[in-house]
Amino acid sequence: MSISLRIKELMRIKKLSQKELAAVLMIDTSQFSKIVNGKLQPTLSQLMELSSFSNISLDWICFGKIEEVATDLINYKELAEARLEIIEMLKEKVSKLNNEVIELTSTKNYDSSVTRGAVEFLNEPKLGSISGKKG
Repeated sequence: MSISLRIKELMRIKKLSQKELAAVLMIDTSQFSKIVNGKLQPTLSQLMELSSFSNISLDWICFGKIEEVATDLINYKELAEARLEIIEMLKEKVSKLNNEVIELTSTKNYDSSVTRGAVEFLNEPKLGSISGKKG
């Protein structure tokens, strides 16, 4: 696949028109049309700007190295938001477990060694830091 075809693919992935991408590269739309149609090769500075703007590696744009694309296309903001949701869910689970331990310790029918083990487990630094407690 040529550079021009990869630029077309990039435009499709990012949902950009030739006019929009030409404006980003600060070139005339007719010059950009020649690049997209394979009649003109983009300059190194244009390729670098394209890579920077699209967050796609130069390796993929120039040489089509696919292994580079997978990491470059990850939307890190969405990934961070998903991780925050998981953290919140884990905090809720830890809180529920703490409440269950408190309930168990307040009843007279419990095995104190099991309860102590559960409390120790919940107070371990790894889980304690998720629930907001200091271990």
